[in-house]
Amino acid sequence: MSLSQPTQVGSKVGLVLLGIATVVSCIAGCVGGPKTNVSTRGGALSTAKGSPAIGVTAASYKPLDPFPDRDRPTAKYMPMLRGLKQSVVLVNYHDIIPKRTAQSLWFDCSIQEFRDQLGAMKKFGCHFISIQQLYDYLTKGAPLPSKPVAITFADGYEGFFKYGIPMLKRRHIPVAQFVHTGYVGSPIGRPKMTWQQLESLDKLPWVTIGSQTVTHPLDLRLLHGARLMKEMVDSREALEDHFHHPVRWLAYPNGKFDVEDEQAAKKAGYLMAFCEHQEPAQRSVNIFAVNRYVHTKWQEAIGFLRKGSG
Repeated sequence: MSLSQPTQVGSKVGLVLLGIATVVSCIAGCVGGPKTNVSTRGGALSTAKGSPAIGVTAASYKPLDPFPDRDRPTAKYMPMLRGLKQSVVLVNYHDIIPKRTAQSLWFDCSIQEFRDQLGAMKKFGCHFISIQQLYDYLTKGAPLPSKPVAITFADGYEGFFKYGIPMLKRRHIPVAQFVHTGYVGSPIGRPKMTWQQLESLDKLPWVTIGSQTVTHPLDLRLLHGARLMKEMVDSREALEDHFHHPVRWLAYPNGKFDVEDEQAAKKAGYLMAFCEHQEPAQRSVNIFAVNRYVHTKWQEAIGFLRKGSG
């Protein structure tokens, strides 16, 4: 039975549930929603409720092959090596705020907390690495410094630009920021960085900007086919349009993903994707499911570095 010809009550209920899932998915971008008529190369999202891609239908969409060997020329897929001996951890932050208050959320990190955490990692002997260094280690076994840590941020909050970047710059710490492009410059909820701010960061050699889809779905596992590909492809292409170079790194919103999402990430042209499994990166299932710790578990993360091996 097709959705266009519901003849039973069960079909009508299914349509209601599908509509609810669509609304929840598209309002989920942590705080606030994307602006109407978000500009993306693959067709604008006509409303905050997330209309389907223009010109793409379920009938015209071809199912994904499991890791097909037809990469774009600039995206050469490299499998993750097994048996890597050196432990490497990623610590993922969201927003940097001036001070913690009763209204602060779990993912907030105050200026003082961030300063103290970076200082503690330095004192412990951690060496901060870039996402490219991480990729080269996981896929080629390239050497890393002792006690390697990669710092990442999610959601494109303006607090990263105002408070996080100055502290990272003073300490010469590389960082990666993952952005959901449908919210760039949005004043709704917490202010998000503008394209002008993101472009200025992208020019810094120690800052990497990656994709976190277009609308930051609450659970990416609920999206399939053309809708899933649109989230991944349109976000990457929007970033590339503004930065004028390939964007090869993806973070799954809320860390939620499945095998279909891994396959879609590869087909969309990414080389590596990140989740939020609380384990060292070398223990990741594959290069499209690289582990990260949330920043509230930073002490647990660096605890693995004491062991020195996987």
